[in-house]
Amino acid sequence: MFVTVDPCDATFHGRLLEPRVEKTAPARFDGRFVVGAGLVLTAVAVVRSRTLPAVPER
Repeated sequence: MFVTVDPCDATFHGRLLEPRVEKTAPARFDGRFVVGAGLVLTAVAVVRSRTLPAVPER
């Protein structure tokens, strides 16, 4: 994975360098981060593809 960080916007962008095993998996990720109290907290949201089957309800 190759990651670039923009400290001014508190964002990061990552992309996979190797081919994906499952073609439905994302090839890139965008997220945000915050730093404080000696910790780094990151967040990434991945939207489910419409081509994936629905998860059965329990």
